Amino acid sequence: MMPDGALGVVLSGGSGWLGSHVLTDLVERQVHVVSVGRTPPASTDVRHISMSLEGEHSAARNELAVAMQGVERWAFVHAAGLAHVQTETAEMQRQLWRVNTEGTKQVVDLCHAVGVQRILCVSSTAVYGRGFQEAAGPLREDGPTNPDTVYGESKLAAEKAVMGSGLDWQIVRPATLFGAGDGANFLRLARAIRNRRFVIPGRGEARKSCLPVALAARCIASLVTSNAPRWPLLNLALPEPPTLREICVAMANACQVPPPRSVPRWAMACAGMAGDVAAMIGLRSPLTSDTYRKLCSTTWVDCHRASEIFPAITQTTFQSAMRQCAGYYGSR
Repeated sequence: MMPDGALGVVLSGGSGWLGSHVLTDLVERQVHVVSVGRTPPASTDVRHISMSLEGEHSAARNELAVAMQGVERWAFVHAAGLAHVQTETAEMQRQLWRVNTEGTKQVVDLCHAVGVQRILCVSSTAVYGRGFQEAAGPLREDGPTNPDTVYGESKLAAEKAVMGSGLDWQIVRPATLFGAGDGANFLRLARAIRNRRFVIPGRGEARKSCLPVALAARCIASLVTSNAPRWPLLNLALPEPPTLREICVAMANACQVPPPRSVPRWAMACAGMAGDVAAMIGLRSPLTSDTYRKLCSTTWVDCHRASEIFPAITQTTFQSAMRQCAGYYGSR
């Protein structure tokens, strides 16, 4: 490990959910951090340079170059991005490509312009897609990618831009994150369970790779402050993915309500098809064939590489991590 004081980190996405955790961890390590992006982070102790995806960036680049003076070694952590949404409208699809793909290309250009030679890019396990059989085992970093959403496609294109950048690169693919500050999948599930609007398809045996956001941030901060990455491409997830039923039971406990009841899969499949018909005539439905398939699909990624590097991953279970953030989900 190099001394943290000898390294500076340029961070994009420091105002976001994961990025803010990464920022906190880097500051605690006494790393000199410069934030770049449209929105400044909540921390007032970190210098922020305003930069958007549109317009001329020469002034911002000059400001960044000045901010980098006095620190010999620099790396860029690209944690900014547009998150996955349940419904990808045409406008949302355009935004995903603009922010996730074109934004990453601009970050690569920025690194070249200011002389940053190392980049760590935060991608997503969505690049794998859901087109695989559980019997094939967990998805490995060197396995095929087949994204089935525009979000996943935009992230995969961003990865390719980083890989072809000529920079010293590393890419991490976090699984679904959960924990304090969550405003996405797990929070929506908590609210649905609290309001008795969620049912489990069949036995709920589908496994879902996931990771506490604080642990993901700790891994990213550790990677960028290390001398040389052992693996350029890394899945980040807990070793044992919980089943959908286990997730629902843990969330129900956090919300202090009974666990959701189970419904035969054939009945949910029929309800999903009815939802498809409703969508065709302009009506919103909480369940469609696509959401039904997502609930029944195992999304399990291999995390042996990360487990070799980070003992904390192997020492963390889903149940123990959920107990730590139960208060957050239970109060929202």
